[in-house]
Order: sequence, then structure tokens, then C-alpha cells
Amino acid sequence: MDTIRKQKLANREKQIQEFILKYKAEYEKIDASIKNKILNSKAHQISNDICENKIYTSAMVVLVYCFASLNANKITNALTEIMFEEAIILAKSLDEYLKQFNEPKGPLHGIPFSIKDTFDIKSFGKRFYLFFHS
Repeated sequence: MDTIRKQKLANREKQIQEFILKYKAEYEKIDASIKNKILNSKAHQISNDICENKIYTSAMVVLVYCFASLNANKITNALTEIMFEEAIILAKSLDEYLKQFNEPKGPLHGIPFSIKDTFDIKSFGKRFYLFFHS
């Protein structure tokens, strides 16, 4: 295995372990029925449950999806650039926005998504924050 690949894998594993250490307790506080509801809902249902029904928060949804991604990665080795921390920061800011203005920031408010790693994401590596504007 070449040096660059070894370094990337080691960095990915370090990021994963740091994320688990930081968020595992918070994730475990989420009831299993809520986790299942999030993972089995369509995007519009998640958005309604965040913005209208207030069943859970954007941060909870992202956290559930991050841990689901970690479980899937054990089988598929699919994770490359991990931006979980950035996703949680964004989700928490969306929760604050919803709390302050009582309306979603846009049509994808609180909906997590992944971008295929063949896209070059400007500024990633420095601290990347993506804010959606409607």
C-alpha cells in the first residue's frame, strides 16, 4: 500500500474515532424508535417532523445518519472525506434558525445528504462550512 493511501486511511480512522468519542453519548440518548423513524422516513417526512411537528431536531437527524454511515462503512468501506463535524455544526445552526424565526431556512432544512467524492469541495481542509440560502 502506498504512503498516501496509508496516510488517508489513518486520518480517516482517527477522524472516525474522535467523532465516536465526542458524540457517542449524545447518540445513545436518542430513543431507538426515533432513530428508526428517521432512517425509514422520506426527506419530506423528516423535514415536516423537524419544522412542523418538532419531533426531533436537525442535529438529531444528522447524528443518526452519521452513525448509520459509520455502520455502513464497516461493511462497504465507503467513507472517504468525513465531514461529520461540519454537518453537526450546520445542523445546530439550522436548529437555532428555526427556533429564532419559526420557519425553515429553505426546502432542504435539516435534510442530510452526501456528495460523491469526485467533486472538489472548495476550502475543505481549512474548516468548511456550507450554509444554504433559500
